[in-house]
Amino acid sequence: MSGMWLTAKEIAALFGLTERSVQIRALREGWTSRPRVGRGGGSEWFVASMPDETRRRIAQALVGQAARQGRKQFAPSVNAKRGQPLCGLPEHGRRRAEARAFIVNVVRHAIQSNVVKPYKVMEDFVVLYRRRKAPVPEWVYAALRKISRPTIWVWMQKLDAKGLRGLAGEHEKRRPKSPFNLSPKLKDFVLGMLHDYPHVSSAEVHRGIKGRFGPGGKEEGAAKPPSLRATERWIMKWKGENALAILARKNPDAARSRYGVAFGDAAAHVASLNGEWQSDGTLAELMLSDGRRHTLNLVIDVYSRRLRFHVSRTSSSAAVASCLRKAIRAWGVPDVWKTDNGKDYTSKPIERVMAGLQIFHETCPPFSPEKKPFVERAFKTFLHSHVEVMAGYSGRRRPRPDYTTRGKSWRSRPLTTCTPWTGAGP
Repeated sequence: MSGMWLTAKEIAALFGLTERSVQIRALREGWTSRPRVGRGGGSEWFVASMPDETRRRIAQALVGQAARQGRKQFAPSVNAKRGQPLCGLPEHGRRRAEARAFIVNVVRHAIQSNVVKPYKVMEDFVVLYRRRKAPVPEWVYAALRKISRPTIWVWMQKLDAKGLRGLAGEHEKRRPKSPFNLSPKLKDFVLGMLHDYPHVSSAEVHRGIKGRFGPGGKEEGAAKPPSLRATERWIMKWKGENALAILARKNPDAARSRYGVAFGDAAAHVASLNGEWQSDGTLAELMLSDGRRHTLNLVIDVYSRRLRFHVSRTSSSAAVASCLRKAIRAWGVPDVWKTDNGKDYTSKPIERVMAGLQIFHETCPPFSPEKKPFVERAFKTFLHSHVEVMAGYSGRRRPRPDYTTRGKSWRSRPLTTCTPWTGAGP
C-alpha cells in the first residue's frame, strides 16, 4: 500500500476478489486513477473517490490485516524484553495492558493507511468489537469486555507517554498503606512469632505487638500498633500466600507429602515381572483373637502390583524372611529387593538369604519413604480402606505428639515422646 492510493492487486487482496473484478468495478463507479510509479506499471486508485460503503469495507479489511500483523507482537508470552516494563504488576494488570496495546496497534495501523478519517476507523472497530466480530484473539475479549472510541484515544496517549505500564492502570496508588508494610520492625516481629509459634492465635500476636510497640514497650514509638482486626486480616492473608511455608514449619513431613514434586513414572525402570520387589512392615490397627495388635509385613511386585502379606507378633528378621518365602514360592525369585535400612532387613540372616538366591538387596536412605512409593501406597490403601471396616479394627489410639515435637520432622523427633499403647482403654 502507498498512502491514499491502492492498486487493484491490493484491493483484490482485501476483498478476496480478482484484479479484473476490481478494475471493472472501478470503471463502473468512476474511481479516480493515476499511473503507478515503479516496476511493473499499472494504475493506482484514489480511495477518497470511492463510495462510502467501499471505503468502509476497506477500513474494516485493514483493521483485520493490522490485527493479524500485530498478533505475534502483542500476544501474551514469556518475553523478558517486552515484559520488563510490566514487572511487579499483578497478572490481570499485565494482561489488560497487553490487550489495550494490541487494540491500539490495530487501530493505528488502519489510521496510517489514510483510508477514512481516524474517528471513523475507531467507530467501525468498536462496532465490530461489541458484536465480537473484530479480528482479535479471544484473550483480548477476555481481558477487555467493553471499549469505546474516546477510550481508544486515551490509550494512545498513555502508550505514547508512559509505555505499556501506562496501560495497566494505577496499581501503585491502590497499594494499601498497612502498618505492617510501613514498619519493617513490626512486620519482622509478627513473622518471628509465626515462625517460632506457628499455632499462635492472632489475639496473642496482637497482645505481643501492644507489649512491644505500645506504651511502655521495648520499642515504643517505633511503629503504631494496629487493631486486632487489622492484625487478623494481615495474618490470614500472609498465611494464604505462604501456605507451604506455614505447613513446613508446623509439620515438615506433611509438607513434603503434600507439596513434594514428583516427575515421571517411578516404575519406568522395571521392564518385567519380578524385576523389582519392595517390602516394608508396620504395626496394624487390627486386633486379633489374642487381644493384641500385630505387625503386618508386605511384599509387592512393582511390575504387576501383586501383593503378599504376612502377620507376625513383632517385626523381626524371621517375619521378614517368612513373608519373602511366601512371595518366592508363589511368584519366583526377584532380581532386586528394595527395603528400608531397618535392622530387620539388614540382619545377617537376611543377607545370607540374598546372597544364596543371588538377589540384589537395595536399601533406601533413612527417612525416605518416597524411595519405595509402591509399598507405602499399598499400606495406605489397605489400612485406610479395608482394615477400618473389619470387626477387629482397634482404631487409631496413638497419643498425640507433645508440643515440643511440632515443627520437627520425624527424623528429628525424640523417640520417647510417644508412649506405646498397652491395649487397654480407648
